[in-house]
Amino acid sequence: MYPTSYQAYRLKDLSAHWQRAQRLYEFIGARDNECRFVRLRECRKRAWFAIDRESMTIKLLSNACKLRWCPICQSATRACVASQSTVWYQTVRRPKFLTLTLKHSDATLTDQIDRLYKCWRKFRLSALVKKQTRGGIWFFQIKETQPSGTWHPHIHVLLDMNYIPQRALSDLWLKITGDSTVLDIRAIHSEKKAIDYVSRYAGNPIELSDITFEQSIEVYDALHNRRLCGTYGSARSVRLRPQRPSDGGDWQFLMDWDLFARCGTGEPLIALIEMHWRTGLPVTNPNSIALIDHWSHFLNPIPPPNTIDPHPQLYLSFTS
Repeated sequence: MYPTSYQAYRLKDLSAHWQRAQRLYEFIGARDNECRFVRLRECRKRAWFAIDRESMTIKLLSNACKLRWCPICQSATRACVASQSTVWYQTVRRPKFLTLTLKHSDATLTDQIDRLYKCWRKFRLSALVKKQTRGGIWFFQIKETQPSGTWHPHIHVLLDMNYIPQRALSDLWLKITGDSTVLDIRAIHSEKKAIDYVSRYAGNPIELSDITFEQSIEVYDALHNRRLCGTYGSARSVRLRPQRPSDGGDWQFLMDWDLFARCGTGEPLIALIEMHWRTGLPVTNPNSIALIDHWSHFLNPIPPPNTIDPHPQLYLSFTS
């Protein structure tokens, strides 16, 4: 049995993160006189199943708040980036993990992030690195250093790069930063490890539930309107956000989530929708197509929401 709200279904294992996000956006809304809290509260409350008559795949479309600290949207972003990165990874010749960090500092979080981003750009565009790199996907992460309580921002990169001695890269990083030599780079020998790496860092720079509420406000302000991930070179084709429904697709809307949940999987049409939604496989059986065509005459759904959610395997595989 499914809950009657798609939002409740998606929040099954995210209650602590959801509560912290609600508290944060409620505070920010009162402080800055804006309505992000309302957007968060409505996220994924409207959801419809639809079939694309061109590909004959069944998708779940839902409204999305698209807020950075919404755990549902973070999960969707991780699934999307991981799926896209899998395609790009097939073209990579020499995959590597790279982590860049700065020496611990008592500077404000905003100042540390500004400095890290400037240094990362200089590093990426340096002659040594640029000549040997074909492309990459980078992600920003931040941790609280214990027991000092200072911030530790860093950049993670999945990249396609020829061999460069780590000593040469560390020397370059020191030359750019002036005081930091900590740089980790390692070859990747497994597609699974590469995608796990991407999904771990995509969409969520820090867990709000791991820091105090006061710290979460500081993080929110420091990261507001700032890019937290990006692509370059051969990886520019990787999408970093879930896609919107295609205007060119021939969409037929089947039913909303509430009807789907209330009917139960004992109904043939419900079982058909659930199976193809969960597997992502196209509907090819003539009897299944006839069943959908028959019931479409009785269904009159509302126009679709604005986001296609990846099929459930992606969430099961890539949501931490």
